[in-house]
Amino acid sequence: MKVCEIYKSIQGEGRYIGTPSVFLRLGECNLNCKYCDTKHSWKNYRDLKVEDVIRKLEEYRAKALSITGGEPLLQVEECVELIKRVAKRYQLIIIETNGTLTDRLEYISYFNVVLSISIKTTNFIGYKYNYSELYSILHKIKN
Repeated sequence: MKVCEIYKSIQGEGRYIGTPSVFLRLGECNLNCKYCDTKHSWKNYRDLKVEDVIRKLEEYRAKALSITGGEPLLQVEECVELIKRVAKRYQLIIIETNGTLTDRLEYISYFNVVLSISIKTTNFIGYKYNYSELYSILHKIKN
C-alpha cells in the first residue's frame, strides 16, 4: 500500500464528527484540486505491505478507522484486503473518496463501511466532471 501517514485523531467531518479514530492516509490522487489540503499525500508516501499497515494500526486504540488520501480507491484491492482483515476490530470504517472512481465503489460496497464522498465542483478541480455515473451507482449500493 502507498501510505502517507497513520495517526490517531478526532473525526472532524461528516456524520461521525467527534469520533476518536485512527486515520490511514494513502498516497496518490487522480485529481489535482487547486485547494487540496493534503497535496503532500500525492507524492510523499512509502510502500508498505498490508501486514505492516495492520501492525501499525494496532498501535492505536480506536473504535473507528478512517481510510483517506489522496484517493484511497486508487488502491481498491489493497483496501479490500485490509478491510477484510481488520473489520472485526473496528465498530466503524469510513472510506473518504472523491467519488470519481465509480467502477471501484462497488468493490467496497460489499463491506460494512461508510462511504464519505467529497464531491468536487468544476471550480475546485479545474475541469467539468460528469457525476451522473456516481449518482446511478449510489442508488445501486445505498443499502
